[in-house]
Amino acid sequence: MNTHAEFDTDRVRVHVHHARTWWQRARGLIAHPEPRHGAGMFFPKTNAVHGIGMAHALDIVFLDR
Repeated sequence: MNTHAEFDTDRVRVHVHHARTWWQRARGLIAHPEPRHGAGMFFPKTNAVHGIGMAHALDIVFLDR
């Protein structure tokens, strides 16, 4: 995942990895080290997530238009 974005508001700043392909979305954060504070992953075209196989806790946010 070589696409990155940073969002900065009055409340939160997050460094985001954009999971663009089917494989990137399917793999997600499995086999990745725990994300550092202020980092995350964006899964477009996704309406459900699961934590099966995760070695660390997840904070999940659903975005809508």
